[in-house]
Amino acid sequence: MCAVGSEMVMVDGVPFPPEVTIAKPLALLGHGITDIEIHFLQIKYNAIGIYMEKHIVEHLGNWRGKKGAELAKDNLFFEALVAGEHNVAT
Repeated sequence: MCAVGSEMVMVDGVPFPPEVTIAKPLALLGHGITDIEIHFLQIKYNAIGIYMEKHIVEHLGNWRGKKGAELAKDNLFFEALVAGEHNVAT
């Protein structure tokens, strides 16, 4: 993968490029970490970045700025992500 642009998105100290290019440019759609608490110690063991085609990001614009907890409860978001216009071959 080749990073495009110079600004990195920091996810709890782990840098992610805002866009990557494999066959075509992919935009960073979401990010997060996984962690566990053991005896009052918070151990972070994964940083995750989700990249998708740019037009998918535009297609999901109605949900821009919403918190993950809101999106997790919104069936329309998942329907738009899975069965949206982006599945049409171009």
